[in-house]
Order: sequence, then C-alpha cells, then structure tokens
Amino acid sequence: MYLSYKTLQELIAKSKRVSPRELAELLTMSVMEVESVKSEAEKFDNMVVGLVTEVSGHPNADKLKLAKVDIGSKKVEIVCGGVNLVEGMKVAMALPGAMVRWHGEGEFAPLESAPIRGVKSNGMACAAAELGLSDSHALEYGIMDLSYLKAKPGVPLADALGKDDLVIEVDNKSITHRPDLWGHLGVARELAALWGTELKMPDLADLEIGNKGLKVAIKNSDLCSRYLSVVLSGIKIGPSPDWLKNKVEALGMRSINNIIDAANYVMLEIGQPLHTFDLQKLASPEIIVRRAKSGETIKTLDGEVRKLSTDMLVIADDKGPIALAGVMGGQSSEVSSDTTSLIVESATFDAINIRQTAMKLGLRSEASARFEKALDPNMAEIGIKRFVAVMQEINKSIKVESDLIDAYPKSPKAVVIEVSASWINERLGTQIKGSEIKSILESLGFNVIARSEATKQSQEIAAHLGKLGARNDNRDMWSVTVPSWRATRDVTIKEDLLEEVARIYGYGKIPFLLPKFDISPPIQDPNQDLRSKIRELLVGQGWTETLSYSFFRLGQNPEQAIEIENPVDQNKPYLRTSIYDTLHEQFKAARRAYEGRDIKLFEIGRVFRKEAGAFSRGGFGRIKLPNQPWYLGVAFLDYKDESKSLSKVWGIIKLLNDTLGINLKLLNKENSHKLPSGGAIVEVDLSGQTVSAHAIDPIPKYPSVVRDLSIIVPRGVTWAEIEKQVRSAGQLLKSVEVFDIYDAKGSIAFHLTFRAPDRTLTSEEVEEQVKKIKDILTKKFKVEVRDH
Repeated sequence: MYLSYKTLQELIAKSKRVSPRELAELLTMSVMEVESVKSEAEKFDNMVVGLVTEVSGHPNADKLKLAKVDIGSKKVEIVCGGVNLVEGMKVAMALPGAMVRWHGEGEFAPLESAPIRGVKSNGMACAAAELGLSDSHALEYGIMDLSYLKAKPGVPLADALGKDDLVIEVDNKSITHRPDLWGHLGVARELAALWGTELKMPDLADLEIGNKGLKVAIKNSDLCSRYLSVVLSGIKIGPSPDWLKNKVEALGMRSINNIIDAANYVMLEIGQPLHTFDLQKLASPEIIVRRAKSGETIKTLDGEVRKLSTDMLVIADDKGPIALAGVMGGQSSEVSSDTTSLIVESATFDAINIRQTAMKLGLRSEASARFEKALDPNMAEIGIKRFVAVMQEINKSIKVESDLIDAYPKSPKAVVIEVSASWINERLGTQIKGSEIKSILESLGFNVIARSEATKQSQEIAAHLGKLGARNDNRDMWSVTVPSWRATRDVTIKEDLLEEVARIYGYGKIPFLLPKFDISPPIQDPNQDLRSKIRELLVGQGWTETLSYSFFRLGQNPEQAIEIENPVDQNKPYLRTSIYDTLHEQFKAARRAYEGRDIKLFEIGRVFRKEAGAFSRGGFGRIKLPNQPWYLGVAFLDYKDESKSLSKVWGIIKLLNDTLGINLKLLNKENSHKLPSGGAIVEVDLSGQTVSAHAIDPIPKYPSVVRDLSIIVPRGVTWAEIEKQVRSAGQLLKSVEVFDIYDAKGSIAFHLTFRAPDRTLTSEEVEEQVKKIKDILTKKFKVEVRDH
C-alpha cells in the first residue's frame, strides 16, 4: 500500500518536518513496516517551467523549429519538432542532466546538450510521454502546453505540476490486523499521537439522515451491519482536476474520471470503500442487500460473467444483482459518460463473507482487501459524507437529491477493558507515570475513566511495586473504552492496551532486562525424533526431501477423502489421503527437469482420513477429529535400469529399519506403486514407530578450545579410519569437524574441539593432546602433518 505524506500532513494539526529516513524509521518502529519512502520530484530533477519567447524555422530542416525559452535565470535556445510550439506558450523544459524517454519510448536516459542538424540544442521542450506522465497530460500530438499554470518561468516542474509529494510504501502484511490503517486518516492519527499533536478531520458534507427519495432494504443483517446511501444529481463525467489526479496517481492508481477518482481518493484517504450506481440504469430507486439466489449470475465491471452461490452477498434492484457486495460492481449499473444522477453506496459488510466470496470467485479488489479486515461501521458515514464533499468541490452544480439513507439494524456494543498503570508498568519493566499512560491511550482515541476503588489484584501489584521502589502514580483501575475503529477484533484484551502504550512510549525507552527463568531441557517427542532421524539418514544417502501442500483432488482411498468447505484451489478441493498423491506430482516434475539422471525423493507429512483419530475437537469432548497419521513416501528412478527402481526403494526402507531399529511395513498393496513412466513409489505409515530418545548434555560450564590440523593422507586410507583413531586420543576431545578437502593433494583439514568438565584447559594441556593425535596419525597411517 502507498501513502502520501502531503495527505498525512493535511490530516494533522501540526505536522513535523522530517526526512524520508526519519519518517520511515518512526513508522516502522511504532506503527507499520515501511519498505521505502520515495520523492515524486526526483524524476523531475533538472526540469523547469519554460516560457517560449521566440520561434523560428530551422535552417537545415523543414520539420524542426528553433526556439528561445525563458527558464527564469536565463534564456536558452533549443531545437524542437513539436508542431504546436508557439510564442508565449509555457512548456515543460528538460535541461541537460534530466532523465527523459525519447519520443515517449524505451527507458529513461540522461539529456545532453547536442547539435541537431547543425544547431546546438540546450534542452528539450517535452511531450507528456517523454516525462512518463499519464495520457491526461498529453495532446494528440506535440508538446505539453502548460500555459494554464500560474507558475513563473524557472519554477521547478515538480512544484508546478504538484508532483512534489513523498510516497511511502508500506508492507501490507504488517497492517493485516489494523483495518484503521488502510487509509490515511488512521495513519495520521498514529503520527499525531507520536508527535503529541491533534488529528484534523477532512471536510465532510452536511447531510440530513432520513428516508426521503430512496429506499434501502437489508435482508441479511448478519452479512451487512450498516448500509448508507444518497442520491446526487447534476453529475458531469469528465477528467479529474489536477489536484485529485495527482493524489490518485501518486498512490499507484490510474486516473479514470472525476467520479471514480473521487471514490478511490476517499477510500485511500478515509479507508472506507465506496461504490456508485447510475440511477437511470436501476429498475427502481430501491437498493436490496441480500444473499444471491441459487444459479444467479452477474456480469462484473471486468467483463466476466460470474456464477453466484447462496452464501454470497449481492446488492440488487427489483430485476437482480447490480453489484457483488464489497468486491466489485456490475456492468448493468456502471457509471458512464452519459450518467447524470448517482446512487452512492457506503456500507459495512461481514469480513469473513467478503473474503470467502473473493476467494471462491478468484476476484480480489482494493475494496475487498479492506472489507475483509473488518471495518468500523462508523467509518461508513464519514466515508459517504467525505465523498459528497469532494464531489461538491469538483463540481459546484452537484445537488443532493435525497436524504442520507442509513440502514443500521444493530450497532455493535462498545468494548470496555479494565487495566491499571501498575499492571502495565510491571509487565513492561518501566516506571511510566499513570498520567502519561492515560495521555498515550487518549491520544489514540481510547476513553480512559478511573475507577473509584482498586481491585484486590491491582492493590497487590501496587504493593509489590512499592517494595521494589517503583513509582505508582495511579493505583486505581481504569475502564478503557476502545474506539470503534479499533474495536473490530483488534483491541480486545488488556495485553493489547499494553502494546499500545509500549509502541507510542517507545520500545527504545524500555530497559533491556532479561527475565529470570529456569533453563530446562525440552520434553522429548519420540515421534518427532523418528522423523528427524529418517530425514537425517535419507539426506545423508543423497535423497532430496519434498514439501507439498495437503490439498489435492480425489486420489487414493476416495471413500476416506475429506472435502474442504472453502478450498484455496478449486481444482484441489480435498485433503490428501495418501502421500503418494502429492509425491507423484513432485516425481513427475523432477523427471521432466532431470532427464538423464536418477531421481531420489522422499516426503514426510500428515495424511487425512474421515475415520476418527486420537484428538478431540477443541481439545476435549467425545467428538474426535479425523485421523491424521504421519506417512513416509519414498520415490526412486534408476535411470539406467528402471526395472530395479522398486527393489532399490525397498533397499532404502530396509536401511532405515536396520539403522534406526524400527519396523516399517506396508499397510497394503495400494501403498506400493510401480509407475507407468518408470520408477517406483513406496509409502509407509510411521504410526507406532519411535526411536530411543537421546540424552541432552547440559550447557558446559567451562570454555572450549579449538585447534586446527591439516594433513596429507596416503592413498587407500579413508577418513572414517582417521576419525576413529583421532577420537580415541583422549576424553578431552569433544568433537572432530572437517572443514576443507583437497582431493588432488589428498589434503584434509579439520577442527579439534577440546573441553574439560571441571576446569578451564591450559595451553599446555591442549598442545599435549594435539601432539598425541599427530603421533597416532603419523605412526598408524604415515600421514604428513602440514604446518600452517
């Protein structure tokens, strides 16, 4: 998501001047993860507004002109091919060093002073495409005419065109839980709190709530908690004014027309998606919010005809659906160049339903991305009033033809949380004054009211802090009412309030103190140990592990398949019942990619069957979850002799059994597969198979000492033989690790780690051990010890 710093400043009473780096760091450390802050003006470096003072013909070219251009500090002479260039015209002048696209094509390249047909050109009067500007700035041919601007010659082009914003790019994942941050208003509120100033609301239209001129019926209030609508007349579709166009384009959206741009701008500014319908295209001035009927279809704005299901919410008139609620509008009611009257929609839809609808139809939009985060119903009213205000600013002749219809069946209950300053300080390890904590919460919109009597818990905490010498300015409990824009599944418990205080107070101010706790070894899981041992052994034998999603189409054991209610991939609506289902897909892909080589793959994962398993739903009760055993699948292709593939797979299973002391067996024949394309897959159930838990050594009390040895080994001597002799050198040697091999010379280099359990080793002791190892190797294997 992109944010405009200029828009944020407009929403803050007293904004601070900060560098892009400071702004990015402040937001990242307190609010959201900022990926970049870029200046719009950078691409207009060395570009100014120029005034053409003289135009004449080129002496050596009929289609070129010579022009003198006033750029403020001086006049420059240029060669230009623009047929519309005339005296008195203001142009976009690119001076040497500016980055332009020649004739609007290719990559941007630096402009240089150069002779053109024998006459030196000291700049360039640009067309819109040569500057990378949108078509709305361009003519059918020729260069940009900026005569409508009041800017004087020499004014930087970025300032004259309003392209002087800072654009902040935000990682969407960092604000998934914060629906209020999907608009500039929410981010401005955060900055105002951080800077100790106030939020400044944008202008809103004064609309009277009533029921005159339009009807709205919500048939399914569980999926639509609020729906506001108003009728506007005097609409004239056309290009947006420059200020609106610049706002929308700076935030990564294409300028289309004044209606769509205004709706998009309000969505980006407030965070509330809006939709507009052409009133004349509706069957009647009545909006119906309902579930789709079975078999119903709608042609959406992207031109696709979509089949709907009864769990999807639509906006409809008497004839049928005119929009997919919260996702995309329909073509039947689309605003066009002939539109003169609008119905404006601002609503609050169920987040889960919107996400499910978008996923099922494979149709994501800017609106659905916001609705699925659970928006504040109060923002719907602000959004529609802001849209009307923007439209009236664009076109003074626009009239409000109806009351503001507000269908609001049931408003949500306020979220109230009890917390105390002492509780927050105890968990943060801080001594923040209660008045400061209260001020932080109130700056974010929380309503904080002190309770008259402290609870037993807060009294105990306060007493404890007093013994530690911590200040406790407010021992009373607070009743904190969560603001509506944070009460939609965001802030629900007092730990959430603790986080709010910490991030605004500043994580850097919180003392770095490691809490005291006992270090104890983790609980051993023999089943997990088995899987780890299998992986370690197979990888050591040159096999490659694959990881697959558990989603699949019907495959092995279809009678046991569990269908997914809301599949991520419509082509894979079931949970796999066999590792074969997914491993075979990986095998086929590997065969195409590794033609001419053996394929050795394995996968360890859960499979899912309808039969009852060991786990209960919710962790208790009689209702059991489906059985989810761990399976191992092994796939092999002997490229030279495919007939041996299955026997080699059995060989690796036998190796696992012999090495790990287990007994892997096939359940039935369906788990053994000779593949038609060559190769074989064997699948086994790991249930009931375990390996002995290994002991965990305690953390050493005394330091280790590491020495390196490099030796040249005679032919015929293996590393296994050498390592065995080295490890027999004494009890102080704890590990041997090879870090370099040079086959051409027979050279091997390795680390030797020494440690004593009861003391710190001396250099003499270590050197004695190293000498002992050297003597063993030279006498036993005739190796040559290399000097470093």
